[in-house]
Amino acid sequence: MHEEEVEVRIGTQVIPKIDSFKYLWSIIQDNVEIDEDVTHRIGAGWMRWRLASGVLFDKNVLPGLKSKFYRVVVRPTMLYAAECWPVKKSHVQKMKVVEMRMLRWMCRHTRKDKIMNEVIMDKVGVESVEDKLRESRLRWFGHVKRRDIDAPVRRCEGLSTTG
Repeated sequence: MHEEEVEVRIGTQVIPKIDSFKYLWSIIQDNVEIDEDVTHRIGAGWMRWRLASGVLFDKNVLPGLKSKFYRVVVRPTMLYAAECWPVKKSHVQKMKVVEMRMLRWMCRHTRKDKIMNEVIMDKVGVESVEDKLRESRLRWFGHVKRRDIDAPVRRCEGLSTTG
């Protein structure tokens, strides 16, 4: 099936066709991919990280408080609207890498210290970003399953059991 090009106008002004746009803090792409949105969310997470660096790098702040601050401020920024993402392994891997960089910096460790990711995550007290992605998708699935049959429907592209 071939899509016909449609020219959209407001008055005499022609509105150009674009491949992606920002809507409610998410990037919507015309090809149903989420690469730009994942990159945008990671960038937003780094912005929160930089804003919170005074707390996260302070030696006088207890590790448990740093961990809670990370879980409440930084991670939700990165995972905003993730319940509707048609996630690929490459997206999950990007998120894992970013999260581990943040957690290592928070613990004042580098990769040269050769401390395994699991040890760092246990020390900080966070679950893997992969588990949090799965949890948010399952929570959304539960909401959809429990909804009234006559309730309005919000479509999530790519929400499947194979993701």
